[in-house]
Amino acid sequence: LEGILSEQHLLYHSGEEIITALLEQKKPVYAAFTVKEPFNLYDRYLWNPYSVGTYFRYGCEEIPVQIWFNRYRASSGTTLVDRRKKATRSYRLSFGTIQSFSFFGKVSWDSERKMIDAVPLIITNIKP
Repeated sequence: LEGILSEQHLLYHSGEEIITALLEQKKPVYAAFTVKEPFNLYDRYLWNPYSVGTYFRYGCEEIPVQIWFNRYRASSGTTLVDRRKKATRSYRLSFGTIQSFSFFGKVSWDSERKMIDAVPLIITNIKP
């Protein structure tokens, strides 16, 4: 899938490319990038990290990126749907910190929060 998207120029790799594509196309795009030293984002009880964050540089700004492990993109491609159930511990991250990983999935611009939401199709090269 990554090769096909690259051939058709529909896959973006750098933070600047991703942000430019999101601003121009005004819809979610496919991206592949490596995250180094992400920070965990926790639920309100501070028990289970539900996603990780990083920043993309765009000009002189740092744009926050939230990489969700407990959501998926709806079939319309525009809505994030929560797949985490309160009664289970499914789709949670470990308590340990992650040093780096490679991301491949869809990213979208959240204009209300002024940040990027990223939903992975594949996460590889996880280094704890």
